[in-house]
Amino acid sequence: MKNISIRLLSSIFLLIIMASFTWQENWGTYLFRSASFKMKFPKLPTAIDKDNLLLAKTEENGMNFQVAAHYKRNFDIKKASSLLEESINGFTQKDSDKIVDRKKNMLVAGFPAEEVRIRGNDGMYIVFRTLITKDTMFQFVITSSKGFPNESISKAFLDSFTLVP
Repeated sequence: MKNISIRLLSSIFLLIIMASFTWQENWGTYLFRSASFKMKFPKLPTAIDKDNLLLAKTEENGMNFQVAAHYKRNFDIKKASSLLEESINGFTQKDSDKIVDRKKNMLVAGFPAEEVRIRGNDGMYIVFRTLITKDTMFQFVITSSKGFPNESISKAFLDSFTLVP
């Protein structure tokens, strides 16, 4: 009986892993020329581009994926850590959000970045990454009410970011 339970659990775990990879295979790479980047989304995102702010977002399997790019600005890279801190503080609600994990001093595409995982009092689980270049601040967000997305889904979205000339 014990062997059957272990086999059943192993099979279920394998199916979940395979479904996750299959789901990611369907993702498409989308180019956002005005803000000079491309990245993967699980399906075609809606995009609004106005006043040097691009907002692209989509929803899939109960998760929301979003990118905000504040472009054609003039950021002082020497002040990146304080700008990134400001971005995170502006995104989180100190009274109700709990930062579960924080990654500082990251480099993404060769630029300074930070990432936080937040559990909100409203039941939302949030992965928020912010990245700064000399002329653009990017903010990447994944939200779900069902828990944090697994690492492979987070990586498929967040790590697909690429700057384009």
